[in-house]
Amino acid sequence: MLPVLLFGAGLWQVRRAGHRGRGLLIATVLWGLYAAYEGIMYLWAQRVVAPIRIDLILLGPLMYAVTALGLVSWWRQGNHPARAA
Repeated sequence: MLPVLLFGAGLWQVRRAGHRGRGLLIATVLWGLYAAYEGIMYLWAQRVVAPIRIDLILLGPLMYAVTALGLVSWWRQGNHPARAA
């Protein structure tokens, strides 16, 4: 949940400055979905004997890429003046 809160705070900050922050919105939503998915998987893992999480082979690198997208978007929005709509 920490990435959701951080990217959400960044999105709020960027939107207040007059930027769109599409990359931050994407990162916030995807981290929120991932947090919900992990909650479901945690409940599932409590019911099986030896849970093997093959899904993390794909989700781990994907979430690293999402984090990089969010950070780069946040950095780029902070270094440019507000665009006129």
